[in-house]
Formats: sequence, C-alpha cells, structure tokens
Amino acid sequence: MYSYRMPSYSSGRRILALLSVLFMLASPLAASLLAVRPANAQEPTLRAAPGQKVELYKLLAYNNRININEDEIRLDFVLRVPRGSVDPACGGSVAPGGKAVNRTTNNACGGLTFLYSYYGGHEGAKYWYRVMYLRTLDQSSIANGSSGAQQWAKNRDQFYTIHNVVHSGSSDYLTISLEADVAYVYNAPDTGIKKPDSSQAGGVYFPQYIYAFIGQDSGYWLDTPAAAREPGAIYGDTYFLGSDSQFSDSGVNIGEGAPVQLYTDAVSGGQSNGPISFIGWDGYPQLWSLNQANWGLVTDYGLDVSYNYANGSPLNQHFDEGVAPPRSFFVFFSSPGYDKTYYDAGTYKPYPCSTTTSFYYQWVGLKDGTQWVPVSQLTPTDQQSSGQTPSSIDLPSYLGPTSLADTPAYNAPTNGAHTPNNLLASGAAQRSDGSIDFKLAKDTDGLDGYFKLVAWPISTNADGSTTGCQADPIKQAFNPDHGIDASMSQEQIDARIARGWTVDTAYYKFELPKPDPPTIDQQWTQAYSPTLKPTITGRAPAVKGEMGVHGYDIELYREDELHPGSAILVGSQHVAASAVWSISDTNADGHNVEADDPADPAHPRKGHTRYWAQVIEHDTGTNLISEASNSADVTFYIVPDTAPHIQAVNVPHTVLGALPTGSVVRISGVATVRHPHSQLNIYASSPAAADQSIVLATLEYTGPAQGSWTWSIDLAPSKFLPQEVVDSNWLFRAVIINPAQVASPPGQMSQQVDMTPAQAADVRADHRGVLGTALNGLPGAAGGHESDVAIRIKWPDGTTTDYAQGYHSQSSGSWHVPLPRDDMPNGTALVTLKDSAGNESAELPYDFRQNPHIRVLPTTGGNDVPLFLVSCGLLAALGSTACLLTFTHKRRGPANLQMRP
Repeated sequence: MYSYRMPSYSSGRRILALLSVLFMLASPLAASLLAVRPANAQEPTLRAAPGQKVELYKLLAYNNRININEDEIRLDFVLRVPRGSVDPACGGSVAPGGKAVNRTTNNACGGLTFLYSYYGGHEGAKYWYRVMYLRTLDQSSIANGSSGAQQWAKNRDQFYTIHNVVHSGSSDYLTISLEADVAYVYNAPDTGIKKPDSSQAGGVYFPQYIYAFIGQDSGYWLDTPAAAREPGAIYGDTYFLGSDSQFSDSGVNIGEGAPVQLYTDAVSGGQSNGPISFIGWDGYPQLWSLNQANWGLVTDYGLDVSYNYANGSPLNQHFDEGVAPPRSFFVFFSSPGYDKTYYDAGTYKPYPCSTTTSFYYQWVGLKDGTQWVPVSQLTPTDQQSSGQTPSSIDLPSYLGPTSLADTPAYNAPTNGAHTPNNLLASGAAQRSDGSIDFKLAKDTDGLDGYFKLVAWPISTNADGSTTGCQADPIKQAFNPDHGIDASMSQEQIDARIARGWTVDTAYYKFELPKPDPPTIDQQWTQAYSPTLKPTITGRAPAVKGEMGVHGYDIELYREDELHPGSAILVGSQHVAASAVWSISDTNADGHNVEADDPADPAHPRKGHTRYWAQVIEHDTGTNLISEASNSADVTFYIVPDTAPHIQAVNVPHTVLGALPTGSVVRISGVATVRHPHSQLNIYASSPAAADQSIVLATLEYTGPAQGSWTWSIDLAPSKFLPQEVVDSNWLFRAVIINPAQVASPPGQMSQQVDMTPAQAADVRADHRGVLGTALNGLPGAAGGHESDVAIRIKWPDGTTTDYAQGYHSQSSGSWHVPLPRDDMPNGTALVTLKDSAGNESAELPYDFRQNPHIRVLPTTGGNDVPLFLVSCGLLAALGSTACLLTFTHKRRGPANLQMRP
C-alpha cells in the first residue's frame, strides 16, 4: 500500500492512528426506534432511512502511534449502522474477494464509504482519499469465504472489509478492518502540520479526520465549488484533488476525540520521540501473503500459502480454519537515535536510551465484548523477544529470502535467514512451525474471537545500561510498563495496552456477544385479554453482575397497526435477580380496542395486536440488544355476552328403587354468543351447599360469531347424590365465558332434584290389610317420615291395589291399604312406594296371613261371649265339687274308711 509521495513533501505514508481513545463509544440504542427483528416473516423489519448517520460503536485496535515517515492507517472497529442499510454481499454484484471500486457497486453494497484527509489536516486540505470495500464475508461457502480471506491478506491499497454483521434492535453492528495509506507531512502548504518535536517523548498528539458516510451516492462530490460538494455527486471514486476541496461535515468523523501520537525519525538535542514499531505496508516486511497479512487476518475459513518465504520457491500448503500460517505477524522496533551522536558541552555524545534489541510482546483477546484478557494458550504473561539487530532505519531492509538483514521477529522459527528473535509463544496454541491455532485459543478461554498482539520496547544506552531510561518523562515511551495478567483490573489492563504498540490482529469467528432474547410466557402466545391494558409477563436470560448496577433492561413493544413496519415502545423494566419481568400496556395511544367479530374486512387487525420483547444488556457495557422474543398475539374481548336462558332441567327418577340405565340430568336452554370458542359454564347449588362457584359442566361454542345457540348439557346423577337434606330444590346458573374469560350475567332456574326413593318401615300384612310407615330415605339426621307417598300392593291372589287408587302416607308417614276382599288367601304381599317427586322404591315382599274365627277354646282369638260364659260356669262347678270332697275326707279320717265284704 505504498503510495506515491509528493516530492515537495515528506514521504510520510498513511494516516490513521485513528480512533484513539475511542475504546467504547457504545451508546445505548434509542428505544424509540424499536426495530426488533420480528419473530416471523409477518412482523415488522426496520430498514434504514436514506442519509442516516453511522456511529463508531467500539474500537478493537488501531495504530494510534504513527511514524510520519512510514505512516499508515490500521484500524479494527465495530460500526453501528441502521438495520439493513449495508449489504456485505452487495446484492450479489461483488463476489467474495471482489471489490466495490465505483459509485455503482458501492451503492449496491449500501453506500458505506470512508473519506479521510490524506495529509491529516482539515481546514484547507486538498486531498481526501476514499477507502473502498473489499468483500471477505461469505457464510454460505467455505471456499468463497477462504477466497475473500486470502484477498484481504494480500491487500495493499485503501480498502476496508466487513467481517460480520450482528443484528441488534434497529441497528446492525459491522465488524470492520480498515487499511489505508496516509502522509502526515510537516510544513505542508495545505495543512500547516508542523514536524513533531523530537524532544517530546511519546510523540505529538494530532487529531484524526476519517469520515464515514452511508446511503446511496454518499460521500461523492462534483468537481465544483465547495458549496455544491455534498453527497450525491458522481465523481470521486478514489480521491479528489482541487484548489478548494473543503466539504461540509455531512459525514461522521469516527476519529473525533481519538488523536494519534505522531513520531518522527528525526533526533535533535540529545532526544527523540522514542522507539518506533514498524506498522508494515505492501511487501514490507515479507509475509506469507507477500502483502499486509498482519492486520485483521481472517482465519474463519482456512488459508492457503503458496510462497515459501524461506527460499522464495512456490509452495502449496493449506492451514485449517482458525489457524494463522507462519510469518503472518511480525514486530520490528527502530530507535531514531541509534548509532547517532549529538554535540554537547564540547563533546559528541551518543543519544541516550537509543538501542533497542529486545521487546516484550503478548497476545491479548477480547472476552464478553469488553474485557481484554491474556490468551492462556499463547501468552498467559508477556514474553521477551531478544536478538533483533538494532537500527535507526524505520523501514527494515529486505534483500531476499536468504538475507541476514531480515531483522523483524516473526511467528516463525529462525532459519538463518533472519536474526534469531521471533514471536513463538509458549502456549499450546503456538505450533512449532510458527502457525497459531486461534480456534484452540478461543475455545479454551471462552473468548469472543478477536486477538491482537501488543509489543512494548526495551531501550538501553549504547553500553547496555538503562541509566536514565527508566524514569519519567521518557520511561513510558522508551521502557513502558509491560504485560497484563489475570489478576489485574480492566483499568490497569487498558493502561498497559495503551502504552504498547499494536501491529498485528486476527479474527476467528468473532462476533459481539449479543444477549439471548427474552421469552414471553406461554399463556400469551395466543391470548385473549379482558382488558385493554394487559400486563405481559416473561423471563429474561440469566444475569451476570450486581443487580441494580448491571443486568438487563427488558423493552416491550406493540405493533403499530396504523403504521406497518414500525412499533410502539410499551415500556421497559430492569430485570431483577429472579429474571422474571412484567410490563403493563397503559394503552396511552388508545390503539387497543374491542375486537370486531366477525372481523371488519376494512380493519382486519382491529382489536388484535402483537407484543414482543427484547433485552438490552448492561453487564458488559456493550448495551447490545437481543433478537426479538417470541410473539404474544393478543385479541381484546372486553364486552360480556348477554345472559343465556335456561329453559328446562329434566331430572330422572328411580324405578323399583334404582335409576334406569343411562339416566342423566339434562339442562337445556338458548343463548346468543358474540365470539367463537366461548364456553358455557353450568353452576348448581343445593340447599346443603350454597357455593355457586363449582362448575358442574362446560360446553364450548363452535358456531359463528353473533350466533344463536340452542344448547343442552347432560349431567351424571351422581353429581347430585347422595341427597343429604330434605330440601331438594337446586339453583342452576348458566354463564357464557368468552375466550378472554369475561363472564356474562347468569341465566338461572330453580329445580327440584330428588332422585332418592322413599322407604317402607313397620310393615304388617294380615286380615286388616297392609299397614306401615313411609320414610324419606335420607341419611342421618335428615331422615324422617315422608308424607304423600303413594302405595302399591300386589296381593297373594294376583290382584293389585295401584298408586292411582289413592292410598298415600299421612303427615306422620303412616299408611294403610285394606284388603280388597275378606277371603284373601294367605301368601306374599309385594309393597312398592312412590314419592311425590316420582321416585319408586324397590318392591319388597311381606308374609300375609288371614287369621280364622275359633269358637271352642277361649283365648284363642274367638269372640263368642255366651260360649265363654258357659265355659266359665262349668269350671266353677267342677271347682266346687272338688272342694266338697276334700272337706268330707278330712272329717272322716282314714279309720272310718272300711272295706265292705
């Protein structure tokens, strides 16, 4: 990427040191933009409005320390753009490895372009260079992706590439690597930039001017006066040079607030800006790609090496995905004062701290979007690389693959063709041939997939001592604090990285760690709401960090049926430790209304809406937004139905003591129903239990909206048995419950529900007929006599006294059915009772005996009084005779008794 240098100016190379302190310009997404990606194809997708600006979201790495003699822009960053505004595939018009180098193809890619001031100034600057697009991204094909990655490793011109796209709310986040030439000249007539003061350790701060534009024809100008040079012109595919090229700041300067530190290779007065790390350009130094492979190397798809840097011969070697080939990365430090002297107090003295033969280096990786951490499988701590040939020349010489002047350190073992310093890390991801397994490094530590190599110079005096080199004000430029470890705070780590030089970066399937989407509770998936102000509930992903400081915000959105493609922010909530959330829709805009049923063709979505939620993550500070949650499809049914009408309750009764098989209690009626899938609930309460909340039965309405419904429900008699109180009058209620659980007023009806037959007790069957008592058949204290029970008797002679003949129990329960004839023969009488409700008892047999009239023996049941008196007289006479004989015997005694001859 070495460009022609104007002879009247310095041969400075490129600008960038871009985005210096832009560590994390991540600003929260405007909630009002909504823009959640829909959960299905019918949900709204926001696209960018033309002319919307871009925003630097996160700086990953850049060469913020720039040598004005070998100046280049190297930048890895994340850019936020309106969702859908940039198409990395360019609508198919640019193949992987291809380039968008004119206005037509750039428009096909979405019109993202970068313009930067080539000489670094702004006011009055005449040179504005364009950074064009080189396509590497192709997730549909490993071969295509590898082709793009190869082409990016071979880049040497002003191009940027997009590594991936993360959709987040209304924005897309583009991970971008950018390489460009810049020429920070001093005393240039069009910039006024002066040569950096070499006595200032660490260089001189200078602002960056790198503008990002987006949209059709963005960043193009006509060759006309400045007033007309606005986006939309047709010229300027590469750069613009004119007498007055100043333009209005219609783009966004992504370098604002990120000044670079300009170094010069000049020395004066015994002082320099400090050691300088060569950034590399074009084929210097010579890497496997023969170009700038060391910045933004893409290892996602695997890489093929065709050049043997050891001897210059052709090579055909494939490296799997995640692996960077040997000689992908390098570090080379020069010291402007090396081997130079200055005159001081009559003596020529060597420049102090001007010998650099060693440096510390360390691979660091990004984790959870914000944390820079040591890569345990490469360099868990910083390592020292020693043996570089000291030099004051900032462009390392290269005279061929066997030249001993090949002085940079590479991720390759020494082979005699260069000095013994190297970048062979100590971890398991460093292979012996020099290749690096970033996949292993990423997977082992759970990293995001972005890696950068940071180097810190070691400076000594010519005699090898460090006297005067370890103290401020020159310490942090000549011998900065170096290395990071897992025990450091992120603030300490950031400070260490900022003091080093970043010249090598690599990707392996890097993506910003976007939070998982929240979920809306299942009951809302297809829901009906009884209120126009529903409260939607759900769960968020697991949270890390201290609640109240970090965590997630949940944003709930409702579709805007009046403006398809957009949505309304309902509300937001910080997620508690339980990860459970609930957000109420206040319906402030009045868009939630009762649903039309049937739907109005002119307004089919009236009364229907869809909610979805998204997470804004604060744990890592990236504030990325998740994809949309599942949808909550809600229909509003808030108006109750009219009360249904109960027309009849038909109750079965026992026959011969038992209900007939298949007996049911049938409840029937009519209703007018507003909505399909409403349900009819039947409630009943008995005098024993006045609880009317128990649903006896439910019936679903499957007819049309606003339909008339004749309904009936059959209930098992067991729902009403056993009867436990004398009062058998039940209250029946019918209610229509719509799908939103809004209940109609009840329709009701009272009905006697008596299915318990009477029982006969104290039954006697004789010449008087059949007599007994009727009981109500209820258990316990509820039992007692039952009146008005009809009696049926089947007599021994085969005749029947039926119910209709009018024999009923009295209020005391007693009843008597006389003999239908006096000469009823003895036998079995069958007795059956039927109560006033119609329940018939079982037929029970009783032994019937007709007792005869006996006229001979008394006390046998006869009733002939004269015969009784005669019998008594005879008995009295017999008694008197016995008494007389006894008296005579006593008077005479035994001696007076004589036997006659």
